[in-house]
Amino acid sequence: MVEGRPKPALPVQLLLSVLIASFLHGFIAYSKRPFELGVPFELLLGTVNFVVVVFLFGSISTIIYYRKNLQLSLVVAPAIIMSLLFTKSDMIWVVVAGWSAVLAPSVLCGRLALYNHSIPRIFLASVTALVLFGSLQMIPMWQALTSSEEIAQLILETETVLSATAYSAENAEQVKNFLTFFLRVLPALTVMSIIIQFALGFWLFARWQFIRGNKNFKLPHFSTWKLPFSFTPLVLSAVLLRLFGNDSMTIIADNLLLILTLLYSFTGISLLGFLMQKSQLSIYLKLVAYLMLFLSHIYGLAFLALLGFVDSFFDWRRKYPLPIGSK
Repeated sequence: MVEGRPKPALPVQLLLSVLIASFLHGFIAYSKRPFELGVPFELLLGTVNFVVVVFLFGSISTIIYYRKNLQLSLVVAPAIIMSLLFTKSDMIWVVVAGWSAVLAPSVLCGRLALYNHSIPRIFLASVTALVLFGSLQMIPMWQALTSSEEIAQLILETETVLSATAYSAENAEQVKNFLTFFLRVLPALTVMSIIIQFALGFWLFARWQFIRGNKNFKLPHFSTWKLPFSFTPLVLSAVLLRLFGNDSMTIIADNLLLILTLLYSFTGISLLGFLMQKSQLSIYLKLVAYLMLFLSHIYGLAFLALLGFVDSFFDWRRKYPLPIGSK
């Protein structure tokens, strides 16, 4: 690959913004609170931190893309040091893994973009690094919340509370089943959350470069999105673990299957949009189709995931392209 050489200079304001955002992230995510702030305020801080991390993903990728490695080190290092100094002693590993989950995918994204790799390859490689370091950060929490003993204790407490209220036995059973499922797939839900954060940050990064004149960063149209065939071994591995593994392995399989189902369903929506565009359906019929999928709940999700999975090796778009000149 030929190394890209972006022409515009990196704005100083971006470095200052990253400095401020890094301290905000370090304080909200890792610093010990001197006093209780209350649930509403903590939720507000969580929302602020979500936005800050999205900005860090996009801006750090940009700084690396402009080959300002030293400047990045100078603006991020103080926040990392603050995070290590003002966190609990048993949280040091979480801090290191957490900052790695912010820096590693962003640095990889900027480097791959600098060497003119394709946008899908940049995104998938960066997300892989994100999931790796993000998982290392959250493994202690997952182990505590998804262990059989913890789930059993929470379910027992839930049953006790529900039995003392006006809930019927049937409603109590439904709540218990939902709680069991939620705790079991909590790792998948947290992984999808950080993937969404990086996806938004990646969009910011690509959008900034496109606006500054680099046409290589034009994002592919949504109707062309698909997962590569290389994801298929992950699906087969998860199915085999689910069928033949022990309890710990089935928890891993359930989470992996949920993540893959959500990803494949997302690309299934993309393919469905392409097929409806190819069929030249009216806007009203398209709305009816999406509404039916929405109302079908889990069955609609399964249909979209299957559609996206099959498309990963059948590739409808290449076999049946849109007519030349179609919008």
